[in-house]
Amino acid sequence: MNRLSQIVALFILPSGLLTLACGDDTPTVSSDGAMNSDERTMQVESFLLPAGEVMEFPSEFEIVSEGDVEIAGDIMVTPDREGPFRIISKNGDITISGSMIVLDPEPSGKTTAGHSGTDIEIVNERLSGVIDLTQPIKSTFIAGHGADAPDFTVVFGRLLLSANTGRPGGDVIFRCTRGTIRLPAHHEHVVPLFNPGNGGHGGDIVIDKRRFSMGTDDTTLELVGGAGGASGRLVLDAPMIENMPSIEQLRSDTAWVGNSHGGPGGDAAWDNSDNITGAPSDHSVKYDLTEITLRGGDGGDGGVRGGNGGHAVYHSGRVMNERGDPVADVMVIGGNGGDIFDSPLPVTECHGGDGGGFAVIGNAGWDGSDPDLDGGPLDGGEGGDVYGEGGSGGNVRENVTFLRALGGDGGNTTARQSSVLRAVDVIDAQGFQDFRFGVIGAPGGAGGSRSGGCPGGDGGAFGIVEAAGGEGGSVPIGTTGEGTGGKGGDVWSTGYWRTEQAKGGDGDSPGLGACTAGVLGLPGFGGTGDVIGPAGNEIGIRFNSNECAESGAAYSIQTQCIDNTSGIVTNTIRQWREHGELISPGRFRLQPYPL
Repeated sequence: MNRLSQIVALFILPSGLLTLACGDDTPTVSSDGAMNSDERTMQVESFLLPAGEVMEFPSEFEIVSEGDVEIAGDIMVTPDREGPFRIISKNGDITISGSMIVLDPEPSGKTTAGHSGTDIEIVNERLSGVIDLTQPIKSTFIAGHGADAPDFTVVFGRLLLSANTGRPGGDVIFRCTRGTIRLPAHHEHVVPLFNPGNGGHGGDIVIDKRRFSMGTDDTTLELVGGAGGASGRLVLDAPMIENMPSIEQLRSDTAWVGNSHGGPGGDAAWDNSDNITGAPSDHSVKYDLTEITLRGGDGGDGGVRGGNGGHAVYHSGRVMNERGDPVADVMVIGGNGGDIFDSPLPVTECHGGDGGGFAVIGNAGWDGSDPDLDGGPLDGGEGGDVYGEGGSGGNVRENVTFLRALGGDGGNTTARQSSVLRAVDVIDAQGFQDFRFGVIGAPGGAGGSRSGGCPGGDGGAFGIVEAAGGEGGSVPIGTTGEGTGGKGGDVWSTGYWRTEQAKGGDGDSPGLGACTAGVLGLPGFGGTGDVIGPAGNEIGIRFNSNECAESGAAYSIQTQCIDNTSGIVTNTIRQWREHGELISPGRFRLQPYPL
């Protein structure tokens, strides 16, 4: 067979078939090549791409060769459809010393909107066939990245609203189910040889504070950020694989597997304050909600790096419920970091995704009023409870082979870096200078005033404040690699938005002020591994017990700041929470402790 009949260089455009020169100055369109009706399949007797030559193809394209496939040049794939780019040899061998790269159509590195990353797939169907990768000078196989999910702006609330999941990255696949895959003896090129695509970013979900309304019968609202897309995978499918690298070999080789990052989870956020740049204040918009939950999206799993969990952020500090109605409790939970899944080759270094951060300023209680004048109730409403929890760091799964591995860090009360809500200035304006936006309880309402010898109303208590840093991700113990657990999440700035308790109302017998029933700060546990990850820190647990005790308030503050460096943390927190009732999985309501 002469060289002209071996070389096929075709570039598919929407308008038809464009013929390119390849190699010599002679035209290089093979007379034995044929396109099918939709121009997505090319059938040839053999396929040869010489060194120094570049060919471009669309995605969802298949080259089927009856004989050998030899690729010494570069193939570039422009993603325009969901399907893979595939090369098949039916009765020959496949030898690749060049590269195959899925291009990014946008500078941001994202694929066409809504698409999964494009797979690269090399298939040898011959009995005793070979896929030979032993001569890579600067070879690399780069699959497409998954598309980011769109963000979701909420105008009309329902019980549960979730943003979309990021799209998965593309796979790098070699199939020789009746033969042998031959890998190079070493990999020394700076670019990893195999690069499955990264997962797309999960969508953020954000309340439009200017237009938002709730359904008339709904009293709970849950917002969930979109999960990050999983990364693509490396697939080596053959009964015989030669030159599999060892862990020791990775100490001298450059990384064999790259990219493979799970997509970050999306944020969930609601700015329910009156003014994000000043102190929160009451305003006219009221809601019938009794419980509000925001969850960051989970990070996508990956082969090299798990995606980070999304943040969960709520900012109020105002009265959002009508007088006499229950004040809405708030729970914010960061998304979990993505795990590291197995790969057919050992990875040089892998890292579980970090858990998402969390931050909240709770809802204030409404003021009491004179029942004879305004219909009451006389006592001020209690501030809403707030609970915050960091996302868990991603784990490295048991069947992963690695040289070095790190569990993801647990999520912190440091969500000020959230792209959708920044409220540090509000905290600073209320005496929290140098404190990060953490888990902040809002006060109860003032008691109503009465005249004519009647007693004034009692002030409403602060809501309960609880915060827990996310647990660090874990790494398998006792493997040939070096595994370190992730750091536990920090608990910062857990306490109250104002330092004074709610005031009792005026009257011949003034009403009592009131304080919170409890402030609980629990830093996250470090993850397990050959080296256990450090526990989180607790910094800035702030409360006003002396002020409350002197005022004769109805309840005193009970504060628990747990140091997770001791081995009795689990029992301690269990005993603490046995004083309360379970509200929902992972959330407890502490009972007030009388003086």
